[in-house]
Amino acid sequence: MSPRKSTKLWTMKDGTKIRICDMSDAHIINTMRILKRYACPLYEDLQREAQRRAILHLMDEVIEQRKLLRTKSSMAAIRMQWRMFNSNA
Repeated sequence: MSPRKSTKLWTMKDGTKIRICDMSDAHIINTMRILKRYACPLYEDLQREAQRRAILHLMDEVIEQRKLLRTKSSMAAIRMQWRMFNSNA
């Protein structure tokens, strides 16, 4: 196994610092989602690491799943409001 070249650090929510190359695949994808929203320069380093691991496609899948979940929960809320409206009528 070749030595890991990425030495950039990510500070986790609890203050712990971790090298990008030591992050789990899921951690990289979730961090990329956060950084993409804020146009953070570290996003590119995470993106390179995701490409190196061939997991970049997972980010799009995660985003689509979250959109679907939001849609399903929105539809459930609408149905519940509709039932409440009809029961009060």
